[in-house]
Amino acid sequence: MKLASCFALLVAATTATVNAQHQVVWYQEAKEESVCYEQTYIDEHFKEQGFRPGHCDERYNVVLSHDNEVICDHHSEENIK
Repeated sequence: MKLASCFALLVAATTATVNAQHQVVWYQEAKEESVCYEQTYIDEHFKEQGFRPGHCDERYNVVLSHDNEVICDHHSEENIK
């Protein structure tokens, strides 16, 4: 039986490269929705989606939500249930 390696993913729509916990921050701006997403996890799927190292622009200065997700085996595109 293979155990999946899972990571917690924090996605926040905020302004914010390294956070207070010394984790590298990645962001993606969704201009059509006027939001910017930041997270501390990255894999090839997120890179293909346009996430880049760094923080959101200062104009995104309100946190709309925080979501914690579990990602296994470095495949954020797979839905686990």
